[in-house]
Amino acid sequence: MSGYDYTMERLRDLVMTQYQYAPRQAQMAAHGFFDAMDNDGNGSVSYREFKRFLVSEGFEEFSDKDLFKRLDGDGSRGLDFWEVMSLYYILRSDKPFCTECDDFLLETYFVCNGCRGGPYYFCNSCCQEHNYEMGGDHCYPVYDQPPVHQMQRSQTTNSMVMYTPSRSTSRSSSVGGSSSLRTAYRTFEMALNVANLAVGAAACSIM
Repeated sequence: MSGYDYTMERLRDLVMTQYQYAPRQAQMAAHGFFDAMDNDGNGSVSYREFKRFLVSEGFEEFSDKDLFKRLDGDGSRGLDFWEVMSLYYILRSDKPFCTECDDFLLETYFVCNGCRGGPYYFCNSCCQEHNYEMGGDHCYPVYDQPPVHQMQRSQTTNSMVMYTPSRSTSRSSSVGGSSSLRTAYRTFEMALNVANLAVGAAACSIM
């Protein structure tokens, strides 16, 4: 993908807002996870460290250099804390990438189940183009309420709930359970789950 990736910029803004509303324990666990992923301790996650984590946790399909470059918004050839949190959101949101333009489908997107080899997922622009090429309405929308909107509503109630991952955490792994990276990753996820249970069904979705 060429040019500036505005979708990733919006995603970074979203995770920064979610982090602001997260409990201190979850914030500390997030930094612990980042530090463990940054194996050489230079304050930036290289592609090698990025791929090591994804392969070890069974997310190898996300380990290509294209996604790494798109997350690396400043072009530093390394991921900072917010870019790693954006990666976590992508892994756990269960939201797809556009089949046509490969944009991450952060909010409402469209699905086509009627064409051979589907389902296919589209952003708004690509859906319109797909319908035009197919000569009819082949896509239907999948609506998603952005968490940032939920947070704006919740500011008057001071209530919040952690974002609950929809992907399974029981994927196969190529590293042992004693891995410090795996331990930090599990600690981060546990902190999110504990916070979710602590506040119950409230109006704000975080991370």
